[in-house]
Amino acid sequence: MDFKIGDTYLFKIKTKEFEGIVGKINNKSVIMVFKWVNGNTLNKLIKKEYIIKRLGGTNYDEDLMERYNGVR
Repeated sequence: MDFKIGDTYLFKIKTKEFEGIVGKINNKSVIMVFKWVNGNTLNKLIKKEYIIKRLGGTNYDEDLMERYNGVR
């Protein structure tokens, strides 16, 4: 799977699935910006093998401001 900064992906952490926006791409992982179960926004390193599928492109700055409470 090709990854693009600013695109939205579905990924899993343990048994739960989350939607997040890619903020940085590394060799074997990506940094995802997403909302955690308690509503807090996290930047978390996710191994590429845990990414399920691409959900679509985003307008990176606008989506982060609207969907993730001003996190850049």
